[in-house]
Amino acid sequence: MAQPIAQLLIESGANPETRFQGDGETVLHRAASSSADSAIIEVLLDHGAEIDAPGGVIRGGTPLMNSVYFGFEDVAALLAKRGAAVHNIIAAAGLGRLDLIEAWYRPTGQYLQEATRISHSATYAPGALLSEQDAAHWSYNAVIAALSCRQYATVDWFLAHGFDIDRIPEGVEWSCLHHAAYAGSLPMAMYLVAKGADVNVRTSYDVTPAGFGAGHGHPHVMNYLIDQGMSLSLDYAANLGRLDRLIPQLTPATDLAPLLACTIGVTTAIGKPIHPELRQGAPRRGTLSPAARSGCEIAARRGSNCPRTSPNTRRSCLRGARLFQLRGAGAAKRASRELADGRSQA
Repeated sequence: MAQPIAQLLIESGANPETRFQGDGETVLHRAASSSADSAIIEVLLDHGAEIDAPGGVIRGGTPLMNSVYFGFEDVAALLAKRGAAVHNIIAAAGLGRLDLIEAWYRPTGQYLQEATRISHSATYAPGALLSEQDAAHWSYNAVIAALSCRQYATVDWFLAHGFDIDRIPEGVEWSCLHHAAYAGSLPMAMYLVAKGADVNVRTSYDVTPAGFGAGHGHPHVMNYLIDQGMSLSLDYAANLGRLDRLIPQLTPATDLAPLLACTIGVTTAIGKPIHPELRQGAPRRGTLSPAARSGCEIAARRGSNCPRTSPNTRRSCLRGARLFQLRGAGAAKRASRELADGRSQA
């Protein structure tokens, strides 16, 4: 349905080369970064969209670089078939082009500068090498692209040539395992753990993969990482219904109110009801601030996490999103108000 609409709009004067305000991406960049019907991409290309347009969110690159980084293999294959240039290690890694990656690699463990080509017109001095910092960034992005497109032989090559699976390059802030948790990719997480990834690796702002997985609604990945030894805070243990991790951490001094605010009377994302022991001695007063309640209601309307930043609001947003998925927006908003007013009768 979207394809004939796209064609009609272009034939009526819409410019397929238009760039979005803010990030400056083209329509083709956006289409390549989503699960858009391949027919729409064909329409854009047939009406003059530049296949190798620079300016994408992945290192200022092309639509092909977007598609491989975000794991849209079919889109990447279509773009390559239509003639997209595979002239840097990110695009090559996502397509499994080890022949190109090996040609850019030197026995010293360095990469040629031309491995970072974005534009056809870019020129590089013969034999010029990337700096250590640039090589760390580009190889990290290349490994993410290979992981996202399930090019595991390519990832194996990078590991065999010195890539540190837990390293977080300066300015990147995520490890490969954080990316797997964020994307909700269990195969990616399993592969990384099998290769020795640290399940408790932390970002520069002290967040483990637990924070990424729980915050984006991927309990299947979370529970796998927990079973592999990932540490878990009380909040996340309660949100995920992991009594095996929650109960041992409870002490007489534990403040149960924040846990109850997120979990009482709610079936968790993995389908386990909250244990009755957590309700004993529960305070009857409200535990959510007006800002937190507002965050929960926003999340309920959107069916997703609210981008607020305070810990209480993040917890309520997460809970609101989960309730939305399980019971619908009306139930989510009612439950959030009841919890805040101390009236919830689990």
